[in-house]
Amino acid sequence: MLNSLLLLSSILIQTYGQAFGFLTGNIADALCTDKMTNCISFDQGACQDPYTAWAMENCRHFCGFCQVNKPPTAATTSTAATTQSATTASHVIGPITSALPCVDTRTDCDIFGKSVCTDQKYIAWANKSCRLYCRLCPANMLPPITTISPALCVDKHDDCKQYGKASCHGAYYSWANDNCRQYCGFCDGPTTVEPPCRNKIQSCYRYPGEICTSDKYKDWAEENCNQHCGFCSGGSTAGTPSGTTAANYPGK
Repeated sequence: MLNSLLLLSSILIQTYGQAFGFLTGNIADALCTDKMTNCISFDQGACQDPYTAWAMENCRHFCGFCQVNKPPTAATTSTAATTQSATTASHVIGPITSALPCVDTRTDCDIFGKSVCTDQKYIAWANKSCRLYCRLCPANMLPPITTISPALCVDKHDDCKQYGKASCHGAYYSWANDNCRQYCGFCDGPTTVEPPCRNKIQSCYRYPGEICTSDKYKDWAEENCNQHCGFCSGGSTAGTPSGTTAANYPGK
């Protein structure tokens, strides 16, 4: 619909002059909006092949696919500089939105793997939930990735998970880069071997199922009930067998 309107506008401008272009420019301005509210969080590469069709549908304003030139006013013709400035400004159509914060809204982004960061089926979800982990923020908001030997890409602390991903950026970046660089993804570490798929304790089935799904107990469950919770190959989440009494939550 919008493309047809713009094409018609172009034809009529050639026929009847700039007056019609000025009138239709206001209409095009109103129609030129993004379907998605976070287009600004993508870089300009999202506006080009092979994503052009997707960008036309979802981020036409951000990508500049419906620009309309308006005639300059008297004030814009005083100097060449102001004229150029006005011409550039006339191409900015639609509402201006601010960039989303460069943070993860989930604490478990790493369990989904990097594939969710590039798969078009999940890109919208990743941009909302795991922006920092997927490095989908503007370049000036991203912490740099350190290029070092994988052998040196290790955490000084063995409890980095306890601090959470929030400790990897902002005011804590320097500390995190020194103490938890692998956990925070600041470098590519050595390949890790998956731990044995077994339960350290024999009474995992007696705990409520929440120990396998709640972030509060995730680290404890991975350490003690890895197989029971299905965190490894060969594991399966199991309920409490009939005739047994459920145990209290870990640490209680």
